[in-house]
Amino acid sequence: ITGIYISGHPLDDFRMEVENFTTCGLDKIENFADRDLRIAGIVSKADHRISKKGTGWGDFSIQDFNGSLGIRMFGEDYVKHKSWFEKGNILFIKGRYQARWGNESDKEFKVKEIRLLESVTKEMTQSITIKLDIDRLSLDMIDAVEKICQDHKGQHELKMVVLNKSERMKIKLRSNQ
Repeated sequence: ITGIYISGHPLDDFRMEVENFTTCGLDKIENFADRDLRIAGIVSKADHRISKKGTGWGDFSIQDFNGSLGIRMFGEDYVKHKSWFEKGNILFIKGRYQARWGNESDKEFKVKEIRLLESVTKEMTQSITIKLDIDRLSLDMIDAVEKICQDHKGQHELKMVVLNKSERMKIKLRSNQ
């Protein structure tokens, strides 16, 4: 009824993925015409329909923190991707924002690949980088970082960058484990 989320946005748990793995927010998609894009959002509308010819098609909407996008699919595209488009699913979508077939002045988002947003971090993360300001570095902080790394060994490469802003220098470090 209110048109807003009172208890927080459903994408709040995926803010890191949205900020690091998408090309743009849905409110800025028009600035990325004719380019391959990565977008993310929650399915807010899912209408699965049957045409007069008896073929399936779908009219869907996804929403992120700042905008929404309507997606229509027909034919093979609909058959291939329809199961992902159920209201409430949180998706990561690769596709292209391009001219609509038969109407060069109107744009549409053409879906190429879909997966659940929750799987993106594991599949797409190559490394994790921690940036540390040399002026705030202490033995306690080094010990704390070392303990966290020992207690939570992960599958991704760990990198550290020590920044000295006053000297405009940075030192890149890489874990050997």
